[in-house]
Amino acid sequence: MSGPTPAGRLRTYKDVKQFILACIRTGKWPPHHRVPSENQLVVSYGVSKTTAERALYELASEGVLRRIPGIGSFVAKPKCFPAVFDMLDIAEDIRQRGKIHTANVITLSENPASFEIGNELGVEVGSTVFHSVILHHKDNVPVQLEDRFVLPSAVPAYLAQDFTERTPTSYLLEAARGARNEYSIRAVSPEGWEQTLLAILPTKPCLSIHLRLTSNRNVVSVARLVSPAGRYRLEAIRRHAARA
Repeated sequence: MSGPTPAGRLRTYKDVKQFILACIRTGKWPPHHRVPSENQLVVSYGVSKTTAERALYELASEGVLRRIPGIGSFVAKPKCFPAVFDMLDIAEDIRQRGKIHTANVITLSENPASFEIGNELGVEVGSTVFHSVILHHKDNVPVQLEDRFVLPSAVPAYLAQDFTERTPTSYLLEAARGARNEYSIRAVSPEGWEQTLLAILPTKPCLSIHLRLTSNRNVVSVARLVSPAGRYRLEAIRRHAARA
């Protein structure tokens, strides 16, 4: 089997999951694409069959893959807005509703690229990437946690920005020439650190937006935006209106 080459060696079932997710998020494996079977993963990437089985099983349980007994596993169609829509910037959206937007910068630093981020940004594992974590508030209530990674060569001044004054999305769309966002939306259970920052219980359902910003067909930034259900309503605008 020929297929995408991971940025690093696959060792655990989590590595396999992240590799498959990266192939899906970057568009290498579009919806309905047949993904490698357990045996193909074993032969092509050197993982154990147990590791491959667990990765595919968990991705199917999470709704990322659709498994058809006796046939194979396929990329599930994500729940997302049609291509003619763009998301409003969260700060602009909150202000348009007559509310006050504020932001806390939790993290703004250089980090070595993990296996997953390396695959998504197209860089080697361990390469330097920019990392920001921003907590957005509406009238002092946390409504969205933004965990973002940025390619330094595309936006070298990213770490010098004051993201309490403007959002990363607003800055990147201006700084990266011809940039555009692509996104998909899923219902998720938040991770422990996300629960703490958002001040929610582990049982609180959330929406997770996977955001990919591209410029000239190159990935500039990837982000995970997590919002607790009931605190923030996602708004979209027609793309032609956004460009006017």
